[in-house]
Amino acid sequence: MNVRFCPRCAQPLVDREAGGRVRKACPAEGCGFVHWNNPTPVVAAILEHAGAVLLARGKGWPEKMFALVTGFLEADESPEAGVLREVREETGLEGEVVAFVGAYPFELRNELILAFHVRARGPVTLSDELEELKRIPKEKLKPWTFGTGLAVRDWLERGGLVPGQAAPRAPGA
Repeated sequence: MNVRFCPRCAQPLVDREAGGRVRKACPAEGCGFVHWNNPTPVVAAILEHAGAVLLARGKGWPEKMFALVTGFLEADESPEAGVLREVREETGLEGEVVAFVGAYPFELRNELILAFHVRARGPVTLSDELEELKRIPKEKLKPWTFGTGLAVRDWLERGGLVPGQAAPRAPGA
């Protein structure tokens, strides 16, 4: 966000060191406003449903662009509750958090993505925010190089498992 004026006293902001970095700050005596420009937390679900991973295409997105189900974390909401709320709102599915996958900076939008592996059940009902869902068998899922694709990469590299969880053993192994 490009903030140019102080929201407290309307003075034009200037560059000033604050918290070990140069930030936009108010120069007015006694005001003290600093625009910290911290990233916005976003929750993302690697959403397993009926033996496949569901990817979503938002309204207005290019036809071949799909990503994880995501949404902004609400005030006073845990990341786990937030990701389950987003899954329910966008797909109509009831889910359970299997594991936290990781945290990923998304500098392009000044967001911090908190990714979870979520298993869901029930019938799919698309919200008006989504154009469509795509079902991808886990073995055919390919990560992309930015945003939520980094979480998909890490999840696939672990075989879709949570850190520290042993891979299933083959019979007789």
